[in-house]
Amino acid sequence: MTYVNNPYRSAIVSEKTTSQPDAQTLSDGLNSVVFHFQNAWTGGTAPQVLARLQALASSGAAASGNANQAFDDAIARQPRTVDTHAWQLHWKNLVR
Repeated sequence: MTYVNNPYRSAIVSEKTTSQPDAQTLSDGLNSVVFHFQNAWTGGTAPQVLARLQALASSGAAASGNANQAFDDAIARQPRTVDTHAWQLHWKNLVR
């Protein structure tokens, strides 16, 4: 048998790398909104709005962590090399 690098695994690694800056930008942006809101508006419905913004920031951070874990899990399930007849070499054709 001949083995080659697993292109499916490589694609998952690439997508994880590509998505990380976006996840960080989302998390940083939400945290920035919360920080600035805390100092900008008081009274009225400010406490309720702040609580909602904090929940969104928390959800964004959790989603980012969950996405990274999902990528890590998918990468861990894939071998680094596969036989030249393995489905991982033809996976793009399988999803069309």
